Order: sequence, then structure tokens, then C-alpha cells
Amino acid sequence: MVLKLKGIVFQKVLIGGFKMARAPYNIHIFLYRITKSGDREYAIFRRSDDSKWQGICGGGEDGETIVQSALREAYEEARLPKCTILSKLDSISYIPATEFKDSEHWGKNVVVIPMYYFGASYDGEITLSSEHSEYKWCDFNEASKLIYWHDQKNALWELNERLERGLL
Repeated sequence: MVLKLKGIVFQKVLIGGFKMARAPYNIHIFLYRITKSGDREYAIFRRSDDSKWQGICGGGEDGETIVQSALREAYEEARLPKCTILSKLDSISYIPATEFKDSEHWGKNVVVIPMYYFGASYDGEITLSSEHSEYKWCDFNEASKLIYWHDQKNALWELNERLERGLL
């Protein structure tokens, strides 16, 4: 089934028994916690497919809001509670649409798609999905060194700076 919305064509695909369309945007969530000594730590995840480190990352599905996508991805990739409180960051980056196999269904006018970033305070258990081979909690400097993509480093910097200034 094909759906056309605002000039963008969505191809329906079968996921978990339900037909869903991949929306032309991505979300990225950095989990953080404050240790007993008052230090900030960030959870970063090693991707199973290319071994690159990042936060929780994924695509939107047709009909979801950006926040709904973020909460679903946090649940799917780390089993975070669906009621996790997210803080939207100002950072936004763009990814070439051709990086996604679904881009052929978005139409020729979709050249890049936005990546929206969030922070989430979390100190509970993390259960990895098959998308990641491992995760680790680390301070800002170590996380920034391990994260592969520059735009994700920028969003992590923003989150760290907001926490430093008491803006979350």
C-alpha cells in the first residue's frame, strides 16, 4: 500500500505484523544520569551493524509525532519505560535521504531528512535490542570521543551544557 501525504510518498511495510510506513525523519536520544558523587554520565550504544557509538537512534513511523517516535525507539532499543520524560534539544541535523532504503518511497523532493535530538534522565536497567552489541555509561569527554558522527557530538555537547547551566 502506498500513502501520499503533503507530496511525500510513504510505502507501507510489514513490521511486527502491522503495516507501518517509515517517515522521513530520524530521532536521537542521549540518556544521562547523575551519580551519587554528582558527576554526569551518558549512556552510549555500539551499533551491531557497523560498531559505531551513538545514542538511541531511529526513524519515525507514519502517523507518529516526533516525541512518540522517540519514546517508541527508546523502548525498542533499550526497554525504557514508555512514560520516560524527554527534553527536546535545540540541535537539529540533516541526513541525506539516500542513506535510507525507504527514501525511494518519499519522492524526489525529499533530499535530506531531519534528525531531532532529545535528552532523557535515566538510571534504570537497560536491555539492548539486536541493533546494539553493547552500551556503556561514561563521562562527557569519553562519550564525545567515542561517538562517531559530528552532529551527534554537537547534540551531546548541547545536552551537557544545558545540564551544566541547570537548563533541563
